[in-house]
Amino acid sequence: MVAEKNKLGVGVIVPVITPLASDGDIDQQGLERVISHCMAAGVHGILILGSAGEGICFRSRQRQRIINAAKRVTENHIPLYVGVFDASTSLVREKIKSAEGNGADAVVVTPHYYLRSRNQDEIVRHMEICAANATVPVLAYNNEGTVHVNIAAQTFKKIMAIENVIGLKESTQDWKQFESELALRGNTGFKVIAGGQSILGMAMLAGADGCMSGVANYAPNLVVELYDAARKQDAKKVLMLQSKVMRLDEATHAGDFFLAGIKYACSLLGLCHDYLSEPFERLTNPQKEVVRIALQQEGLIK
Repeated sequence: MVAEKNKLGVGVIVPVITPLASDGDIDQQGLERVISHCMAAGVHGILILGSAGEGICFRSRQRQRIINAAKRVTENHIPLYVGVFDASTSLVREKIKSAEGNGADAVVVTPHYYLRSRNQDEIVRHMEICAANATVPVLAYNNEGTVHVNIAAQTFKKIMAIENVIGLKESTQDWKQFESELALRGNTGFKVIAGGQSILGMAMLAGADGCMSGVANYAPNLVVELYDAARKQDAKKVLMLQSKVMRLDEATHAGDFFLAGIKYACSLLGLCHDYLSEPFERLTNPQKEVVRIALQQEGLIK
């Protein structure tokens, strides 16, 4: 297996989209093209069924098809991470078993959602049970924007101590929070991965182990270059590349739903169609033009 623990939670991990056909079914060939496009740029991992992958929108058999299609491409070349998000610990455990059985190298776990309380110890318990019932490493995932709960600093410390939890993907745009997590992590070897698009470069310069960026679906070379510049502590280059990432990210947010822009950008590259899970709507023609111009300006399309 490719996923020795020291290779997990490091580098550019792409939260890939899930291409769909016009009838809403999985476009497996489109998914394989997107992943191959990312791998050709030298990314270090692929995350499927995450937020960008519309992971909570699919039935069990569809999830299995997505995992199998992704595994055919990643094989033993780079780690395959699978998002296993749900409203209860027991449902996440079921998704973990399915992901493991279909080739996941690691699973990505958010706090439970919808039914929640103010007790952060329940988040810790959720992570403990999931980690204890997983045979592959677990990457915790803090995404207040979708889960509507923020993992507090003291909770982060407790999660770090859980056996089989190897790191945290942190989606906050709040630099103070991210900086505090890096400080708490210290030299423990626990991985911290930046997911807040506005702080990717700064986070990696400060010691983050890698990043996840939706922009990498259609501009993986750019995000890999950003990671490499940060590893070399080339702050000037990081600043320049970060501004490019932000221009693209802002353009693909031209619509009401962020994935509409990312999927349309991928469609411009011939990777897949821009269909979305219901009830989400594709970009309007004026919104598409915003994305098209941004990709042209960055030399991604003619």
